[in-house]
Amino acid sequence: MDHRSPTAAHVSRHARPGAVIALPFLRCAILSLALGLPAGAQQPAAAPDLVLRLMFDDCLGFARDGAEPFDGVAAPAFDAADVRALRPYFPASARAFRLDGQPYLAFIGTDSGRRFCAVLQAVEDAPDGMQLDAAFIEAASDRAAGLGLVLDHRQDSYGRTDALWRQPQFQQDPTLGIVVSLSLGPAGSEMPHLMALGASAPALP
Repeated sequence: MDHRSPTAAHVSRHARPGAVIALPFLRCAILSLALGLPAGAQQPAAAPDLVLRLMFDDCLGFARDGAEPFDGVAAPAFDAADVRALRPYFPASARAFRLDGQPYLAFIGTDSGRRFCAVLQAVEDAPDGMQLDAAFIEAASDRAAGLGLVLDHRQDSYGRTDALWRQPQFQQDPTLGIVVSLSLGPAGSEMPHLMALGASAPALP
């Protein structure tokens, strides 16, 4: 299993070169189903604050400490076509959530001794996704620095930006430390937006 990045990769039969970032806890996820959410459900002005919260409070809090994530911003996702499509790429015990008013699903659980949390677009070209551009990486890096994490990887290609942050003492062996990652698109959409984010950390006793 590849432990290089905790963000779910958006890999499809139509993916362009450079559009893949490796996962530490998943098999490559193929995102191909639409949620059918109503237009205008998003609140773009709130997107940066919400994404920072999802990355560093919800996902990192769960991965590092086992804290229950998504209070007030997501609810358990029950049996639906989009959930069934993504479940095979996660351990059977993973729990699924749906973000309130947003075309994203989240999965949390434990795999290969690491707790993971991932928030993913449930449709590759979601028109109502949270709008962010590559400048958001600086805000995420500032928040990460306060938690002892450094920007360890950034790749910009085909209008997509992938980034990940690690603990510097574990850069040579990320399986031992915390990893937080982020993927921004277009990749199928004309608007800069969040494609996926995640965190993973050793599940300590």
